[in-house]
Amino acid sequence: MSNGVGDLSHLLQGIEISISPDINAALLSDYTEEEVFFDVQKLLLFCLGILNNDQNLGKLNSTDIVLIPKTQNPANLANFRPISLCIVLYKIVAKTIANRLQEVIGGCIDAAQSAFIPGRLISDNVLLAYKILHKFQQKRTGKKRIYGGQT
Repeated sequence: MSNGVGDLSHLLQGIEISISPDINAALLSDYTEEEVFFDVQKLLLFCLGILNNDQNLGKLNSTDIVLIPKTQNPANLANFRPISLCIVLYKIVAKTIANRLQEVIGGCIDAAQSAFIPGRLISDNVLLAYKILHKFQQKRTGKKRIYGGQT
């Protein structure tokens, strides 16, 4: 008993066994599709109640930000990767709302906007703004380019 841990079976002597071998076998058996489907159905009904009855999410609408170290001995915040942990029911409700909005969001966004539209990048706007700014600077300083021999 050099590491301080010995035989602890004497601690369990006064406790009556309440799980029979049959119950233990049932607890250790493989899960079935029906079991999982039943529980998922209950979760879906709960989410439908929130969505259709405009219920408040309350504590379900909470997210924890956790910092995961990128290196063995992190020295500053740059050595951490932040991840957000939110409750699965919140994710289901948020994703359902987002999917419904995705159907109509195209009509709410102007054709000139680049973000939030598949195939367009917000960085395209940065490039366009840079080109416009460059053109304004050329006009202000009087620099003109010659194209095809004309000014």
